[in-house]
Amino acid sequence: MDTTHTILENPLLDVNYRLMSGSPAIDAGTAFFTWNSEIVLDLQPDVYSGVAPDVGAYETYQLFLPIILKQETEGEANAQY
Repeated sequence: MDTTHTILENPLLDVNYRLMSGSPAIDAGTAFFTWNSEIVLDLQPDVYSGVAPDVGAYETYQLFLPIILKQETEGEANAQY
């Protein structure tokens, strides 16, 4: 048993069997696997989201939005509200 990619806790599945946020199965898979010196899995990083593929049938795509901070102008900083 490969304990580095085996999940022994609740995978946090929704009613459609997709991984929910915080699931230990997110980014817990492997992108490269060999068996008897034969490559049986070799996923490129653009086919999964995150640092590794998810364990399970569906890949969870996480949306990362940039945070835009507004810089005050001198007039705004001195304005009285």
